[in-house]
Amino acid sequence: MIHLSLCDLIEGLLRMADGIDAFVLNGVDSSFRLDIRRRRYGVSVFDEKTRLDDTPLASLIEAVRRGLEAHFRDAPIEDPEAPVIDELLRLRQALNRLD
Repeated sequence: MIHLSLCDLIEGLLRMADGIDAFVLNGVDSSFRLDIRRRRYGVSVFDEKTRLDDTPLASLIEAVRRGLEAHFRDAPIEDPEAPVIDELLRLRQALNRLD
């Protein structure tokens, strides 16, 4: 399930880099919800209605990149042929192409 949530997060960040103003990330099992909204000087991340942090979009993207690299390094992929893994790897490449 973590891979599905990672795909949703990366897709949202890619769309935000293309210009959308906000997206909602719901945990695949509905265990969490994050609202990421563009602000004048970056993006804000909300958990339900509480603002958790404000950061430049580029900083959030870089943090996700580092987290993905650590995830792939530390957590062996049980089924590397699974469609969700193919999608996650494709999205990771797209995220890495952002400057």
